[in-house]
Amino acid sequence: MFFPPPARRLLAVALTFSSLGAAAPALAVPPIDQIGSFSYTCSGRANGNSFEGLHIEWGFVPGFSTCDEAFEPAFAKNKAAASATGLDGSTANAKARAAADHMSLTLASNAVSTGSEGAKAITGFTDRLTIDAPGYTGLTGELVYRVKVKGRVEAFSGKGSAALQVYPIHPWSTNNTVVTWGARLDVPPGYVDVDTVAEIATTFTFGTPFLLTTVAYGASGVYAREYAGSAAVTLSQTKAVQLKGVSSIRWATNPVTGYSLVSEAGLNW
Repeated sequence: MFFPPPARRLLAVALTFSSLGAAAPALAVPPIDQIGSFSYTCSGRANGNSFEGLHIEWGFVPGFSTCDEAFEPAFAKNKAAASATGLDGSTANAKARAAADHMSLTLASNAVSTGSEGAKAITGFTDRLTIDAPGYTGLTGELVYRVKVKGRVEAFSGKGSAALQVYPIHPWSTNNTVVTWGARLDVPPGYVDVDTVAEIATTFTFGTPFLLTTVAYGASGVYAREYAGSAAVTLSQTKAVQLKGVSSIRWATNPVTGYSLVSEAGLNW
């Protein structure tokens, strides 16, 4: 699959990688229908499928991949790690950590022959919000909020490719934005250093409580099944991805003032 040059892009959540490996079946997927923080990782033989929600295991062949997951309803620190080694010596590993309002992840893959190991990780937190403002109750609004992101996305050799995305998950929303950084060697310089505060957005109904999940998703592999390559995503600092609060509340593209925002989790929005 083609990956964008190193830059911020708004894209749909459907990154896939071609890779092969060996290992064991996936565990349960962390829930996003309740408040808490989570980490979820998978490595092994990819099947080229995209995914929805947190289901990154859909992109791997059962029985030839391994996954690990963690969920903490009280926002305690959690972590997950998955590694795989193919018969050809190809390797992939993924690690993720999360807490109340921040997360980190690291991925690395080295495909030494046709169709080898790939890695994916998704980590984040879920809160229940109620946003309201006088005269707007029952109308559809837009929440735009900031997330700090710091790390590196890099392709090292061959057809290696890597990507990082930060985005919200809100099932009722009609417009969840996604910020993406990608790297591959045929798009110089083959890496991107990320150190920014990204803005992401979702829609909601004024006065109605809603669950909002904020995630960081990383993937590392090769962009062409018939070739070898290596790549990595490195967001190793404890707070490599961190919530930085509301940028604006909007209705029909117009800023809304005098609004109230209640976080059931008590996070600093």
